[in-house]
Amino acid sequence: MVINRAAADANLHATKRVRVAGPPVIATPGYNPGLAAPRIQAVERALIAAGVDETRIVRGSLSAETSRAGANGAQRVEIHLLDNAPDRPRRKRH
Repeated sequence: MVINRAAADANLHATKRVRVAGPPVIATPGYNPGLAAPRIQAVERALIAAGVDETRIVRGSLSAETSRAGANGAQRVEIHLLDNAPDRPRRKRH
């Protein structure tokens, strides 16, 4: 499964952020924007279930040109590893 491979790569590169990018939330022919958020959330949940720390996951949008629906109306979500993981908040010592 693509998500499991992406999670394995992310877990090997723990200093990188994981960008989950889906179609822009705009109405275009053959596209239901109400499906974008649940689709992206499902990918995020699968990555977390596969061991990716949720603080490393960031969202992004695909351009309208690259996110056109296929012949069956399906649209993809892309997963990318990004350099420069966000700073984690430092824990206070007690």
